[in-house]
Amino acid sequence: MTLLSTPNETALTPAPNRRTRFIAIIMGVIGVFTAFVFGFGSVASAHSTLTFNPVNLSASAPWHVGTLTLATRWTNLSLGIVMVALAVEVFIRRPRRGVMARFGGVAILFLVALLLWAARTPGPSQVSFVNVTAILIGSSAVIMVLVFGSLSGVMCERSGVVNIAIEGQFIGGAFIGSMIASTTH
Repeated sequence: MTLLSTPNETALTPAPNRRTRFIAIIMGVIGVFTAFVFGFGSVASAHSTLTFNPVNLSASAPWHVGTLTLATRWTNLSLGIVMVALAVEVFIRRPRRGVMARFGGVAILFLVALLLWAARTPGPSQVSFVNVTAILIGSSAVIMVLVFGSLSGVMCERSGVVNIAIEGQFIGGAFIGSMIASTTH
């Protein structure tokens, strides 16, 4: 008798994954929020400008990219529709792999929609544009500390040592660095 010929076939089928459906519902809520708050919450004539200027203006940049001006309402509505479509796809298909990659894509689209909505003209912001280059450089400078810490954890784990004091080492290094900087001017 083989495993496939057992009378209890239902025991071999996997249980439905409730986590995937819950993630799909969260993605759908984010998409609907983006469409209604960021899309319909903007004036129909509002536009957002993305610039790609180098951060250091004194140096001559090897390349120059012009500004990108988008209609805020229609761009955010389309981003919200894409998010809802991804949520519906995950909810219906219930894929076993790539659910968190789709959720990350929705998170990135939400960030883009938020930036476009915040820098719209006319709008409440004092700045009428978003410098994408400055955002990328600033976020890479901040995230580099976390990358070094995670690589330290991976290397310790691969060598067989579980290092649970990585955050404490960060705080100690920052404290000693500030003490040395203040004493040596």
